[in-house]
Amino acid sequence: QGRKVDVVAPGGAGGPGDEDGILTTLPTYECALSADDYALGYDYFHGTACAAAFAAGACALLRSHFPDETASGIVQRLRQSAKKIGDSVKTGAGLIDVYAALTGSSSDMPPVIEAVSFNNSYVSQAEGGDLTITAEIATPDGKNDITRVELYFQGEPTGILMHDDGLEGDQTADDGVFTYSVYIYPGMFTSGQYLVGVVATDSSGQQSDMWPYLVVRGARSSLLSATVESGRSRVSFLAADSRPTIQMASLNGTSLTTQGGIVRITAVVRDASGNSWSNIDRVELFLEGQTPLGVYLWDNGQQGDDMADDGTYTFYSGVGGLAAGRLLLELVAFDKQGQRSDTWPYLTIH
Repeated sequence: QGRKVDVVAPGGAGGPGDEDGILTTLPTYECALSADDYALGYDYFHGTACAAAFAAGACALLRSHFPDETASGIVQRLRQSAKKIGDSVKTGAGLIDVYAALTGSSSDMPPVIEAVSFNNSYVSQAEGGDLTITAEIATPDGKNDITRVELYFQGEPTGILMHDDGLEGDQTADDGVFTYSVYIYPGMFTSGQYLVGVVATDSSGQQSDMWPYLVVRGARSSLLSATVESGRSRVSFLAADSRPTIQMASLNGTSLTTQGGIVRITAVVRDASGNSWSNIDRVELFLEGQTPLGVYLWDNGQQGDDMADDGTYTFYSGVGGLAAGRLLLELVAFDKQGQRSDTWPYLTIH
């Protein structure tokens, strides 16, 4: 799905029966491979038909070993344990290593901030307003492994903790969605954009990367994952105002090193009605400071987008030649009348 791979698995580049392929089990009834090997139940297998089956079997084995794991958690284990074998743009996270995926511990699999939303909170300098922040957190060691989710403001820790206890605005206890709700008094903040960060810590002391930064590492990077697919998320949204809104955006499966990698960004976008996207003209990607890239997210079922016209816009591409460090990407949605959304990922005080 898309133009680049997430991981690679054994396959080969030959044809049926070519002995430089993968010797594997086969059906004992007639199929499209070498007829001489039907009775034996073995033949040499090649290509994505082999690699996809290998990866699917690996996922099934992981799911049987970790029955309470989410789908994104299984993918996270598979990718983080993969062996680096070449250019990340061409080989994704690397060659899957099932044993490492089965035995990987929390010491090398930190939590991941999947997605963060301000839930269409509207706060103004003159009138204040209610602010609700929700964060979806993934961890390979189970949702109860998260011990702390802290908010940062303009890059600095605040000591304010989000909670997943079903109280004070949190919709459901222990569902992996952490919440912080507060009333912002009039005049508490001046009009402008403010960067709110989120950092999760697990029971072993491992910390996530700070949301919303995209981290480029000098070695194999940890997985940034998300559950925003085809317009669905565990977070619910309030009605929008008169402009388009980016209700949630995520770095899906993004894993970058200085050698390169694959960037996948998805954004749930709605027009002024709050429940439709028919009036959305475009969703544009910027570097920090509104530096234009000439890059757009798509909702056409192509170019890495899972489903056309579902309100979830996607950017999917291989990149290379990046310096180690943190990148802050910005998104703006425009409707057909030229109105623009607030800039994601900032909290905007009007």
